[in-house]
Amino acid sequence: ITEIPYNKSFRKKEWDILFGDGAKKEIAENYPSFEMVRNHYYYVHKNICEFIPSINTNDLSEPNSIPHNYFKTRLSTILHFIEEVSVHLGQLQYLQKIIKPKKLE
Repeated sequence: ITEIPYNKSFRKKEWDILFGDGAKKEIAENYPSFEMVRNHYYYVHKNICEFIPSINTNDLSEPNSIPHNYFKTRLSTILHFIEEVSVHLGQLQYLQKIIKPKKLE
């Protein structure tokens, strides 16, 4: 939500090698735990929620600070990532329930 449109990042870029586009499957021990991923999601979400009020609505039609192949404006990028992050978190929760069927906090 912030990285491409505004060149601000709160995510762990060192995880790109594990989760980025084209990442090769690693052995299980190389991946962070579900709890670490979930906690990081909440950390990123908190920082983004604090950042959003600073967005000037007049800037939303401006090009992204980092060019993107599919999303040309800040608004289109923000809307896409809201949906994408929600989908990926849901996928992680689904997989966690299959792998370790226990109550998720």
